[in-house]
Amino acid sequence: MNAHTKGIWSGLVSFANAGTVEGAAKELHRTVTDYMPWFSQRDPFGLLSDEFFPVNWKAAAAEYQSPVQTLLRWLCSPKSDVDADTGTVIHPRDSLQAQGFAFLHEHAMHVGGIQFEEVPYVEEPKPNAPSEEVARHQESMKFWTSIGKIKDDSPLGAFAITRRYKDLADPICDFICAELQKFRDGEYEQPVPIFACPHCTKFVMPKRIGKKKFCSDCSNKARAEQYREKAPLDEAGDYQWLYRLERENPRVRGMKLKNPKNKKRIGDIKQRQLQHHSARCQRLIEKLKL
Repeated sequence: MNAHTKGIWSGLVSFANAGTVEGAAKELHRTVTDYMPWFSQRDPFGLLSDEFFPVNWKAAAAEYQSPVQTLLRWLCSPKSDVDADTGTVIHPRDSLQAQGFAFLHEHAMHVGGIQFEEVPYVEEPKPNAPSEEVARHQESMKFWTSIGKIKDDSPLGAFAITRRYKDLADPICDFICAELQKFRDGEYEQPVPIFACPHCTKFVMPKRIGKKKFCSDCSNKARAEQYREKAPLDEAGDYQWLYRLERENPRVRGMKLKNPKNKKRIGDIKQRQLQHHSARCQRLIEKLKL
């Protein structure tokens, strides 16, 4: 999977996770315009026309965020799983099938066939020009030289292959259909590279596909929870006692270390470490030179 494709998946994740309409609109705009060839955006949206993005992105984000969330959750849900509370086998993918597939099918059917569009020559914009104008110029330079002559590196000249979409959900579904086909063709090991964090349910696009299980916010919490579940009963108490001792004033700490009761506690902790090997307790033991 190349960087461009990963960027689109990351954009879809950011769009689905956005907590405000403004944030969702920003991510929708970025993701759709990154995927949809700019030269096919003139019709029907006029997204890169002289009026610069007349589409109501907030309205589109409000309309499509929830269906896209359902679609992504359907695609990345396991076919079967075990309910953590009851221990029974559940089928999370099946419960989302109807809604997810209906949305994907509806908008994939909107996608028009391949057409050829001639990319116009766009002169270099003035300093401080709108970013959309700069983007048009940069795209134009893929087909034209700086002096307005068609480049000779493609037999198609200034013509580019385009598609037609009816609404802003169409390119999203077009992209996902193409990705699912790559999985069917054996290019990918799993249908989608994203997953939903089992703790907070947010979507995640990991840097290394298949290696991560939780979102960044929940990873530390999950590791700590797993550590506590596996740790011996005395480990947490031993660590807290050593930690408080390490934080003491050196003079006070020295007096406490002479106390017979504390000496016995240290001996018990060190004895337990011979069996349990708690990394965090051993670090404090070494730091305190016990």
